[in-house]
Amino acid sequence: MTTHADDISVAQFCALEYRAGEIDSPCVPERVLILFLRNENGSLRVLSHQDWRNIVHLQDLEYVRDLLDDFKERAQCAPEALFRQVASLSVGPLVTYAVGSGSDLKAASGMLDIWENMVDL
Repeated sequence: MTTHADDISVAQFCALEYRAGEIDSPCVPERVLILFLRNENGSLRVLSHQDWRNIVHLQDLEYVRDLLDDFKERAQCAPEALFRQVASLSVGPLVTYAVGSGSDLKAASGMLDIWENMVDL
């Protein structure tokens, strides 16, 4: 299911970018793989890029798939802790790309473009 910016009320968001060993490379919106949307009541929605398997290098596919499964489960049982964790990732193939309020998400045209490529996990 594809999402749209007007579909839900978002209080906060966090976007994770795939880096694959390119630690010093600039942030690139096309590599944003995961988007966390937190609503006012604290529930957490996890979305992934619809073509994430084509973005992730072969050697990282299993690891990223396991992370996605973990994120999906933890979004249900510990959404607050998961959001805090992903909001400050700086090590590994998935790093924090952007964190902000729902209005930040909707105001930034680049983030809206990213959102349009996401599907629910």
